[in-house]
Parts: sequence; structure tokens; C-alpha cells
Amino acid sequence: MAFNIKYLPLSLIATMAASFVFCMHVAMNHPETTPGPAQSLNDYTPVIYVVAASMCMYHVFLFYQGYTAVAELQKAEKAFRDKKTKEAPDIKQIKYGVENSNVVAANRTAGNYTEQLVPFLLSLVLYS
Repeated sequence: MAFNIKYLPLSLIATMAASFVFCMHVAMNHPETTPGPAQSLNDYTPVIYVVAASMCMYHVFLFYQGYTAVAELQKAEKAFRDKKTKEAPDIKQIKYGVENSNVVAANRTAGNYTEQLVPFLLSLVLYS
């Protein structure tokens, strides 16, 4: 059975929606925290929500990066079958090359987020 690659981002959207609804439910039912520095373990709850949301967003970008590479490979294979291009597509050339702007944009999005995630989370946790 062939797997339709379009289901990958749809599963990602469903997972993110469920995660968002769960986080909102937990956040609404959580007692108030005190302003200022953390005095108890309950004061770290908003930090945990932000860390969880950051990790979910990181997975969104990784899914998008993989989806884009496979979708562009399928486009290139279709163009090759329709005799629009002379050479057969190679996943290495599409995924790691710089000719395809969609793949480069997805790679840079995941890369930039990865670069900024560590200092953001580190400073967030240290400040809390």
C-alpha cells in the first residue's frame, strides 16, 4: 500500500491541535502563580508550558523539512516521467543541494530555530 505524503502534514496538524487543546485545558485549570521569582514548584508551571510549546514547534519544523524534501522529490520524479527533465532525480541532490528554493527554505527554518532554541530555553530556565 502506497503512503500518500500529504497525510504527513495533516497528522502534524492534528497532533499540534490536540497538544494545544491539552495545554490550554491544563493551563485554565491550574491555580494562579505569584508574580516575581519562583517561590514554589507551582510557579514553574508556565515555564514548563513554554518549554513544551517550544519542543512542539521544533517538531513542526522538522516534519515540514522532511515533508518538503519528499514532496519536491515527487515533483522531480513526475517531471522526469513526463520527459520534462533529462536526468533522474536524486534524493541526496534535492535534500542537500541548494538548487531547490523550497527545500533550502525548510532547511533554514529548521536550522535557525535549532540555533535559537538552545539559548532561548537556557535563558528562560535560568531566569525562572
